[in-house]
Amino acid sequence: SSIDPTSVAIMMFLLFIIVISGYLIISNIFNISVTADIHHYGLLKTIGTTNRQLKKIIIRQAIMISTFAIPMGLISGYLASMVIIPLIVRNMISIPVKMEFNMWFFLISAVFSWITVRISCVRSCRIVKKVSPVEAVRYVDYSNSIKKKNKKTHKITPLTMAWQNIGRNKKKTFYVILSMALSIILLNITISLVASFDEDKYISSFSSSDFTVADASVFNKHSLVADYEGVSQDDIEYCKKLAGIEKIGAIYMSAGLHKVDDTVLNRVKKFYESIRSEINPDEAKDIESRIFGNQEIYSKVYGLDQMVYENLEMDAGNLDWGKFKSGNYAVVSAPVEGSGDDAASAFYKMGEKISVKMPDGSVKSYEVMGIGKVPYSMGPGYSQTIDINIMLPSTEYLSHSQSKKAMKLFLNVDDSHINVAEASLIEYSEKTKPLLDFESRNKYKESFNEMKRTFILIGSAMSLILALIGTLNFINLTYTSINERSGELKTLHAVGMTNKQIKNMLAAEGVMRILFTFVVVLTVGIGLNHTIVNMIAGQMIMFKYQFVIWPVLVAIPLFLLIAYVVPQLCKWKNVYKY
Repeated sequence: SSIDPTSVAIMMFLLFIIVISGYLIISNIFNISVTADIHHYGLLKTIGTTNRQLKKIIIRQAIMISTFAIPMGLISGYLASMVIIPLIVRNMISIPVKMEFNMWFFLISAVFSWITVRISCVRSCRIVKKVSPVEAVRYVDYSNSIKKKNKKTHKITPLTMAWQNIGRNKKKTFYVILSMALSIILLNITISLVASFDEDKYISSFSSSDFTVADASVFNKHSLVADYEGVSQDDIEYCKKLAGIEKIGAIYMSAGLHKVDDTVLNRVKKFYESIRSEINPDEAKDIESRIFGNQEIYSKVYGLDQMVYENLEMDAGNLDWGKFKSGNYAVVSAPVEGSGDDAASAFYKMGEKISVKMPDGSVKSYEVMGIGKVPYSMGPGYSQTIDINIMLPSTEYLSHSQSKKAMKLFLNVDDSHINVAEASLIEYSEKTKPLLDFESRNKYKESFNEMKRTFILIGSAMSLILALIGTLNFINLTYTSINERSGELKTLHAVGMTNKQIKNMLAAEGVMRILFTFVVVLTVGIGLNHTIVNMIAGQMIMFKYQFVIWPVLVAIPLFLLIAYVVPQLCKWKNVYKY
């Protein structure tokens, strides 16, 4: 079976986010730990400890932490998956889910987590390796390699000093901006994705009426055999008597083989040659045997009531019920859907005659008055690679059929009687006709809303995690900045800079990082939003791209508030104590 590209895209995107998230938080923690202990590592170097031995110390520290953290993460993840995964699967494939413990997944997750930890240790090991014993004693994790420029006279303010300071550690600034930008971009992608789901498109693709009545096997997609003649005339008469009925119509179907010859046969062969490379060898062998050997293709003959006929999706020709119901005309399908001009590839053209083998075995000729197809929600739910659907009025169909049973019955009911009609159908299908079942438009509305909630739950949870990682990185960067620059800050205080000015300078540094974050979000983020949303949902039938800006607008004041408040909460008395 082929792999669904949408599922692959979603999994790859989620895997990328997980790796980046894990790397950012773990790498940041180890960098802070190493920076805090850099003087200790310098002393170890003075007594002869090699870089290789220092690297082992850092890695052993990572192993000790991972020994406790990874099992805790695995257990927490397993407990969370017991709740989240059934919720996702239930909305995606609508079947019961049984969760089972699998040791292999635990082992793979543990290895994956350790690899992430190990990669995160790389930069910490490089810091220790590059710093000499003398440098370690006075180590400050800021780059002072500023290119000399011509001196310009300008006013020195906390704002101008903050602007110069944010470039002193470009890597940390980059990690903070990246982690915070990812959280906002992911939240924006989630909201845009949900906003791009068109409820009307979704519901119309599964339901063309308020209620659809058929044999239960027709609705069960996992049933090996379906009864396409499950709605009797008695069932139809019962439904006609329901209160509030506005429209009612049935569709009848018989499947079989359709003989083709001469011009039509050449069209079929030409179409087959155009798609031959896309068909697997076993299916191609079956098709060639049928077309070239028996000169026939699969067919479905439909009998349509007016309600169904008015919902036909026409590629050529116009809907004319008066002409169609005369019984002298037919609408036929084209073998290609969505090509832009499906009618051009039709095996029969408008005005041509088609000989139809009826359900009772008789053959009758009809004039083709249009090229079109039965909506998916009104059809049987399956098709063949090369086939033809022939649509006739139900009166004509039933006059050549021994069975008077329909495949599906469609009902539209006024809003005030929806609940009453549904209750009547439930009672009828449970007590009078147990094999009969029905689906309602409200069911698909609930399914649509549940699917939206699932996407919002998953996306918001991941956005929250990334936002937490970004905020922690920002807090850590601010804290380590104050701690490592304590001497510098004391000097600034000694030469006349007030506590308030220093706080404002550090707050300005944070605000500038946040502003850079939103520059990334509103430039790169918009492009990623369009690309990823289309990659995930572009092929979905209910997709209509919508870009949503409000998550970004809401996030701006929240992150700016964090950027301003964090420096104010630091313990300034320790910095200025002589």
